[in-house]
Amino acid sequence: MAKYQRGLDLFHQRKYRDALAVFEALLATDTNNDYSDNAQYWIGECYFAMGRYKEAILAFEKVFTFRYSNKNDYAQFKIGQCYFMLGDKQRARQEFQQFIDNYQKSELIPRAQGYLAQL
Repeated sequence: MAKYQRGLDLFHQRKYRDALAVFEALLATDTNNDYSDNAQYWIGECYFAMGRYKEAILAFEKVFTFRYSNKNDYAQFKIGQCYFMLGDKQRARQEFQQFIDNYQKSELIPRAQGYLAQL
């Protein structure tokens, strides 16, 4: 928990490279702890914040490998955002529509609909 919190603190301080290193180290030591899926998600957020969208997509896709992750909807949404930022409108549209179809109760639905309206 302390290492995970340290990574979050660094992220919120906009020290994305440092946060990335903490989250990666956390996963390297134990991929089955209570924070593994969240650490994987925040790896994606670090890459996204650094403008490294292709790497962010790969990181967000790995969130789905964790059973019972509470970050699946957020990861799916962020994948759509990555494709949007990369200028791949067709793939962004596909990802946001998949998000809406799969996570109908997510608090992010209005934001996904907003992106779709722009595409």
